[in-house]
Amino acid sequence: MYGALKRLRAHWPLAAVVLLVAIGVARIASTYGVFWQTYDESAHLAGGMEWLDTPNHTLDDRPPPLAEIAVAVGPYLDGRRSTPFQGLGVWREGNEILAQGGHYERTVALARAGVLPFFILSAFLLWLWTRSFSSEFVAVLAVAIYTSLPIVLAHAGLATTDMALAAMITAYLVALVGTADAPSTWRAVVLGACAGLALLAKLSALVFLPACTVLVLAYFVLTHRQSAWTASWLLRGVQLACVALGIAVLVVWAGYRFSTTPLAAFSPRAMGVLQQLFGADLANAAFARMRVPAPAFIAGLRELIADNAAGRNNYFFGAVSHHGRLSYFPVAILVKTPIAVLLLTAAGLAAAVGGKVRNWQARLPALLSVALLVCVLPSNINIGLRHLLPMFPLVAIVAAAGAQWLMERRGGTRSMVAVGALVAWFAASSARAHPDYLAYFNEIAGSHPERIIVKGDLDWGQDLKRLTELLRRARIDSVALAYYGTADVASLGPPSYVLGEKRPVTGWVAISLGARFPSDYSWLDRYTPVTTVGKSIWLYHVPEPPRVVAAGLLR
Repeated sequence: MYGALKRLRAHWPLAAVVLLVAIGVARIASTYGVFWQTYDESAHLAGGMEWLDTPNHTLDDRPPPLAEIAVAVGPYLDGRRSTPFQGLGVWREGNEILAQGGHYERTVALARAGVLPFFILSAFLLWLWTRSFSSEFVAVLAVAIYTSLPIVLAHAGLATTDMALAAMITAYLVALVGTADAPSTWRAVVLGACAGLALLAKLSALVFLPACTVLVLAYFVLTHRQSAWTASWLLRGVQLACVALGIAVLVVWAGYRFSTTPLAAFSPRAMGVLQQLFGADLANAAFARMRVPAPAFIAGLRELIADNAAGRNNYFFGAVSHHGRLSYFPVAILVKTPIAVLLLTAAGLAAAVGGKVRNWQARLPALLSVALLVCVLPSNINIGLRHLLPMFPLVAIVAAAGAQWLMERRGGTRSMVAVGALVAWFAASSARAHPDYLAYFNEIAGSHPERIIVKGDLDWGQDLKRLTELLRRARIDSVALAYYGTADVASLGPPSYVLGEKRPVTGWVAISLGARFPSDYSWLDRYTPVTTVGKSIWLYHVPEPPRVVAAGLLR
């Protein structure tokens, strides 16, 4: 009996983590049947299916293939295949794949299930890393917070790229601190592989990875001044960096099937510059046969840079702009993170600044979370807190450390009750958000979060199924619809016609908040919605205008 209790005590953290992750997976999977596709899911499915089913990656260059392959594997094994529509684009292709065989909801669920391994991987990596420099209590609590955050549950339940990036950035950070602590060629190989997989998950890794690397290495040098400034350490570091970089390049190139294209075909402009510098004959002789590796990766990067420079139609506090705002992501964090977690995170940041730590890694989650936030502040693409999803594993660690710091700082029953109350408040907030994790806002946002941010944070096209079911129950056979999404409304949605912005109509009117607020539907302001469908669609009934009866007809 004593031996069994001893073994249970030794293994309880792993058992707790397994249970927490299993609960998270169950909560995520239970949302699959609630929502039809969100804005980007069909495009990612089409891209992954093209990679699996054809030798090409041409439908949409910008997203790298890792996450797209993951979301396409389930549908592919279930018999779905690419059905290319030349000139009609990635969205139409994805919708055609979803509709194959008449199993739309099954295909959506299979695609979303492909993201679950990234959620599971990130949770276990978070636990393993945290327990290496902190207590088991903090490590388990960090997993509990992470697997219950609405923003995490939302994007772990969608067939998109954000959860894959969060997992791969977490893996890279674990490998990076491990390599800094105990340098070896094997660790450098793993570090390079993680970097390559992060780049194959999402192109924004090109911003996050250098920032994290510089911060971790700089902090390591500051905390290991005697050992880190030796010539042998620096030389070994350069060698391992070259190994990691080479492996990362190889992994990225492998993700694009070691594809190449002639330089002249890929970039006539670059070829023209070379011809001007070296002369046409010499340039053609020297560079005509040069081939560019992974051209789709480079093309996607160029497209992303151009997209960010041009900006998107961003909505923020009632104003529409094509340029980002420095305050967007801080505000999004403030209103979309449970308040209890915000308070615990503030305590964790205070502990990182003023508290005593035994391990140099203990302050890294706080420093890295701030660094990732700073990386996205200049972005012109303000269409979702999901673009900062890699920060939330770090936030979970900082919040858990904050809970421990509060208990140790004050001590006694009061502090434990206070921390317990915060954890209970957070658990209740997370449970209350189900299944609308994507549209979750905390109490700071009030009852009208659409006045703050909408696209990607409140409305991403997720509630079309709920609208269709409501209209069928109410026997409403026609509706004017303004829908923010990419689903094929003609085959999935209610009998509908397109709602014009400035053209008033009568009868039933359904409008997505993502379409409502950036556009001019001011004629609807005089009416009150009959109901809110889910969290993101308002349903109106606009009465017919009163008829004017001629006086002569009354005689």
